[in-house]
Amino acid sequence: MLADCPVRGIKLQTKPLVVITRPKGSACQLTQGLASHPIDVFQFPVLKRVKLAKPAKIQSIIDSLPEFAAMLFTSAHSVDLFFDLLAATGKKRLGNSIALIAIGAATAASIEAKGFRVTARPPKANSESMIACFAKLKFPHGAKVLYPTVQVTRGIIEANLPRIGINLVSLPLYKLVPSRDPKLLQKLVSELQTRPLLIFTFFSSSAFTQFLKIVTEVEGTLPMLKKAVFAALGPVTQNTIEASGYPVSILAKEANSASLAEAIWEFLAKAPD
Repeated sequence: MLADCPVRGIKLQTKPLVVITRPKGSACQLTQGLASHPIDVFQFPVLKRVKLAKPAKIQSIIDSLPEFAAMLFTSAHSVDLFFDLLAATGKKRLGNSIALIAIGAATAASIEAKGFRVTARPPKANSESMIACFAKLKFPHGAKVLYPTVQVTRGIIEANLPRIGINLVSLPLYKLVPSRDPKLLQKLVSELQTRPLLIFTFFSSSAFTQFLKIVTEVEGTLPMLKKAVFAALGPVTQNTIEASGYPVSILAKEANSASLAEAIWEFLAKAPD
């Protein structure tokens, strides 16, 4: 515990605890965004990734890469999975004609860490901004774009890119399935009982839904959740949380970890003594 901890002109008697519910390996940017502040972070993943892509399908896609005008990445994890699969086939290059388009700074950084140049990155880290970016790039009508992604998405990209003449080829690389760790749950309940301020962060509606399933396994947790603060990455997640009776006090301005970290910090700066 930290006695009399200052937060931008206010004083908190103990450190706030930020609970990150993202899958393992996805929370590093949010954690880094909070690292310079007097905040404790607790990793409580409620979902885990399971690889989907079959070697035969991957090989078929790799062999046909020259047919694609671009590749679209919406997460750093999709970047890592795809290029790991690419390396496993023995292929090291994509070809100079393939444009690499990324949503968000973390996704772009992951592409560049693999030794490839990012052709375009929309100004905002969301699907709507990506669609506008493609419209400005003016690919030829019918241009093939490879979309390595998670199995279930919001569907906005898949619905709208074909409307502007893009031949989008989705390549589901992984899916998210429920994850439950009894030891972490026990620790979380203990924190709920003793920590004055807990902030729960959610990047998706499915994460919140799974979170509720997990915590309600322990009797008496729901009343304690009423005292917690909820943070959401976007309005869809916000609506899901609030439909369950929990107000969302923190909402990221943009759909990325850095924006959510800043929103948490701004909330704490306005918190009463």
